[in-house]
Amino acid sequence: PCMGETLPGVETCNTPVDDNCNGQTNESGAGCVCTPFSVQSCYTGPAGTLGKGICSAGTAICDDQGLTLGACMGQTLPLTESCATPEDDDCNGTALVCSGATPACNPVTGLCTTACDPAVLGKSYQGCDYYPVVTPNTLLTPLGSFNFAVAVSNTGASTVNVTITKGAATIATGTVAANSVQIFKLPWVSELVGATTSIKSLSSANNGAYHLVTDSPVTVYQYNPLEYTNAGSFSYTNDASLLLPTNAWTQTYIVAARNTWSSYSGFYAVVASQNTTTITATPSATGKIVKAGGGIAANGTGSVVLNKGDVLLVQSNTGGGAPDVSDVTGTQITSDKAVAVFGGHNCTDVPYNITYCDHIEESLPPFETLSKSYIVTSPVISAGVQKNEVVRIIATLGGTTTLTFEPAQAGAPASISGLGSYVEMPQTSNSYRVTGSQKILVAQYMEGQSAGGNAGDPAMAVAVPTEQYRKDYLFHAPTNYSTNFVNITAPTGTTVTLDGVAVAAGSFSAIGATGFSFASVALSNAGNGNHSIKAPSKAGITVYGYGQYTSYWYPGGLDLNFIPQ
Repeated sequence: PCMGETLPGVETCNTPVDDNCNGQTNESGAGCVCTPFSVQSCYTGPAGTLGKGICSAGTAICDDQGLTLGACMGQTLPLTESCATPEDDDCNGTALVCSGATPACNPVTGLCTTACDPAVLGKSYQGCDYYPVVTPNTLLTPLGSFNFAVAVSNTGASTVNVTITKGAATIATGTVAANSVQIFKLPWVSELVGATTSIKSLSSANNGAYHLVTDSPVTVYQYNPLEYTNAGSFSYTNDASLLLPTNAWTQTYIVAARNTWSSYSGFYAVVASQNTTTITATPSATGKIVKAGGGIAANGTGSVVLNKGDVLLVQSNTGGGAPDVSDVTGTQITSDKAVAVFGGHNCTDVPYNITYCDHIEESLPPFETLSKSYIVTSPVISAGVQKNEVVRIIATLGGTTTLTFEPAQAGAPASISGLGSYVEMPQTSNSYRVTGSQKILVAQYMEGQSAGGNAGDPAMAVAVPTEQYRKDYLFHAPTNYSTNFVNITAPTGTTVTLDGVAVAAGSFSAIGATGFSFASVALSNAGNGNHSIKAPSKAGITVYGYGQYTSYWYPGGLDLNFIPQ
C-alpha cells in the first residue's frame, strides 16, 4: 500500500489550505462566506446612503467556521428627517431646514409646519383659529346702528390673511398688516343676540358661531357692540371679550355670570370646534333655575351634542328675591372634546340696585389654567379717581375653600363651601391679593354709572392668575370710546414700557406686602388703538374704556399654561 499520502477531503472554511485539492481554498461551494474570526466592515442601509449625513459603516466578526458573518455592529442607518436637528438625518445629502411658507419647526414631530401648528403655538391667548360668538343683548336697538365686530391684532413682522366663515358661508376675508390691528364688522346673529330662552343654535342653519382663521398667530377681541355712539344714537349696552384660540381650549370650565335682573337673564354659551362634541352641564346651587331649552332641563342639568360651530346658550330664569336667587354662576361645564365657554348677562345692574343696566360678557378661562392666587385692581374713571367694583370669588372644587387677603380687607369672606358656590367682596376700589386654599375663579364687575363718577356702566372681566402673567402684550383699545385705560400689575420696581415709553415709577402704587404694584394709565386715542407693553419681569394687564352710560373691560392677554391643583 501507498504509505503517507494525503488524499482530497471536504473543503472547509477554517483552514487556509485547499482541502479538496481542486486548486481553490474556502470556495463558496463549501458555504464559506468569510475568513474565520476576521473583522469586516459592513453596512445594511439603502444603496447610496453610506457616508452621507449621519450614516456610517459598522463592523461584523466572522464565526470560527467561516460560515456566518455576525451582526453589523456600530453602524448608523438613515432616520426620518427632522428639522429639530441640524444633521442630514435620512442621508439623502440634504438636511431639513424650515423656510419659506413653512418657517416653523415642530419640535415634537420634527416636521416643518406653519406657525399656526398647535404644538408650536402652545397654550397662549395668541393663535390662528377662533370662534367669535354673539351673546344676548336684547336692549341694543336698532341693531342696524351698531356692529358686532372683532378686532384682529397682528404682532408679527408679516401681513396676516384672515378668513371668517359661518357654516358653509364665507362672511369676510381680509388682511392685517404687520404690527397693526384690523376691525371686521360682522352681521348680528339674530337668534343669539335676541334670545330670551335657552337654545342650541346651529351653525348648519347659519345661526351658530363665526369661525375666524388666520395663516399666522394673532390676538382677537370681540365687541358686542363695537360702537357706543353712532349717528347721534347711543347703544347704552356694550362689553367686549378677549377670545381664546382653539389651541388653548380644554374640556372643563366653571361659569361666571350674574343673577337674573328684572326680566333679563344671566347666561353661559358653549361653542364646539369639532363635530359630535358632547357637553354636560352640572348646575351649581344657584344654577338650578334656568329657562329650559337646547337640551338643558329647567333644573340646569343636561347633556347636549354640538357640531362644529354650534352654540349652546343657557339663560337663568326668574327665581325671586333681591338679588334674584337664579344665577348660572358656578355651573360646571365638561365635554368629551375641547370647547370654549362664555359667561355674562343680557343686561344687569351692578350691584343689583344701582342703575343702569348693561350687557356684560367674557370668554372664560379653562379650569386647568385657574390658580389659587390673583391680584385684583379696580378701574379708574380719570387720573387718580378710581371706580368701585364688585368682585365675585367662585369655588371650583368641592369642600371648603378658605380665603386670605393681602392686605386684609374689611368685611372680606373667610371661605366658600361647595363646588360652584361663590362669595362677593364688599364694594370697593381697593387693590389686593386674594388666595384660596384650592383653585378659585375671580370675576370683576364694573359698577353702574349712578354709583358715581359720571362714567361707565357695568362691564365684566376675569382676573388673571399671577402665574399667567407675561413679559409682553399687544392689545387693542377701540378709539371710538371717550376714554381708555390699562391697569398694569408688576413686581415692585419693574420698569414697564407702554408703546415704547417707560411708565413713570411714580404712577405705581404698592399692593400691601405682596411685592406687586399697579398703575392705571390712560391710553391715547390718537392712533389705531393698538398698544404694546413690555417688561423684564412678568406683568398682568386689564383694558377698559368708557362712553356715556356704557363701558367695556377685558384682560389684555395672558398665558394659559396648566396649573396643578
